[in-house]
Amino acid sequence: MKKILLKNNKFAVSENGKYDPENSVGIHKWVIVGVSDTMHRTWFAKKMDYADSPDCWSSDGVKPDADVDNAPSDSCAKCRYDIKGSGDHNSKACKYSIRLAVILEGDKDYNLYQVILSSASIFGEGSIGKHPYNAYVKHLKKYKLGVTHVVTEVRFDEEHYTPRILFRPLRAVTEEEYNTVSTKGSETKDLTKLVVEKNTDTQFTEIVDHV
Repeated sequence: MKKILLKNNKFAVSENGKYDPENSVGIHKWVIVGVSDTMHRTWFAKKMDYADSPDCWSSDGVKPDADVDNAPSDSCAKCRYDIKGSGDHNSKACKYSIRLAVILEGDKDYNLYQVILSSASIFGEGSIGKHPYNAYVKHLKKYKLGVTHVVTEVRFDEEHYTPRILFRPLRAVTEEEYNTVSTKGSETKDLTKLVVEKNTDTQFTEIVDHV
């Protein structure tokens, strides 16, 4: 699986868990092809580590997945780790995330990449012309556009206390780009779902830096 990692306030392309820090860049331009149907949730009993899988997770953001052992609650909304202050910086210990499937602008092979966004990049307010993901979606809707209709510039918010990316529309997609996006729908499903492999998980290395 190809991924775009958010490491040290730079974007790095990864394949099969390996990436070259020397090729990291500060700005990316994407065509967003797919997004998670639901908000995902993950909780780590200890501080997140690259090698660890979460102790509890939810694919629908409502209840723990069936294969979670010893979940702290049978309901995400009632869980003690869904309370502000249970995590660092007065945050919730149980973290939100969504997964995007994107194509890099200018990639003539139209390779699909997975991007994992943490809550810092999903919620809140941005600055002039630059938005976290949910606010970006709302901004585009005002112009009757969806995220698949535009090329999106993404860059890190240098003023935020944790790594966070902001989104800005650059231009409308070309007819060729739009037609390609339209045919990629079925390929995005594996990229936008939450997958946890117990004890050997590498799914969460992308979000360790910005929870």
